[in-house]
Amino acid sequence: MASEEEIEMVHTKDYIMKIKNTTSMVEEQLEEFSSQYEDIYVNRQTFQVALLAAGCTLELMDAVTRTGYPGFAAIRPPGHHAFPDQGCGFCIFNNVAIAAKHALKNGYSRVLIVDWDVHAGQGTQECIRDDDRIRLISIHRYQQGHFWPNLQQSAVKTQFKNTINVPLNDIGMCDSDYLAIFQLIVHPVINDFRPDVILVSCGFDAALGDPEGQMRLTPAGYATLTHQLMTWKIPLVMILEGGYFMESIAAGFEWMAKSMLGDEIPRIELKV
Repeated sequence: MASEEEIEMVHTKDYIMKIKNTTSMVEEQLEEFSSQYEDIYVNRQTFQVALLAAGCTLELMDAVTRTGYPGFAAIRPPGHHAFPDQGCGFCIFNNVAIAAKHALKNGYSRVLIVDWDVHAGQGTQECIRDDDRIRLISIHRYQQGHFWPNLQQSAVKTQFKNTINVPLNDIGMCDSDYLAIFQLIVHPVINDFRPDVILVSCGFDAALGDPEGQMRLTPAGYATLTHQLMTWKIPLVMILEGGYFMESIAAGFEWMAKSMLGDEIPRIELKV
């Protein structure tokens, strides 16, 4: 379980205390509290569960950097929509940003975050704002700003200097589209930035069959993208974010895990 001091690497004391205070609220108070934020729901266990999620991420970070093996944090609640001073989009504490700050605190110089959740990681943008030791690549459905979270800061041009947005204006993007993004953007950034650690905000809502994302990443696609990152021989920490179709989540994770274990993965079908 993460300590409050570890959460404070990213979040304000006032916000942490607000979440902590929900542990003693009655149902009506919890409903009123939740209504003050965009798309979150809290109960009296939320604070402890959110600390467990962040703590799991930090323990994984330590294990991966110690052993060199990649790892995956299967956690809830997710985190990449959470801002320093408020929750958002089912996210309470920003697990990936906390992990990035933890890595820096423990002597690492540069951290790369790759966010392939179908929604933009607007919370992570804010949490790492102006920290040039951290770089964020966010690959997300955008549709000219008409897809949630509907923010201009998720476009190519953004005021966040350490964020590289890859806004997708079409639905139905498939394995070869994402692989092209990796070849043209992600790999060059890794080569230039030379991170000591790579964190992935691993949403499965861009998966084939997910009704929210309406993208077409296959299980083999997730495995291939994971393998692409592993080829850099840089500590790799995968952190669960979104996903709205259980079959897609299960299949995507299965093949991603096989890739992380070094098993043979199927070839993806390239679009010409």
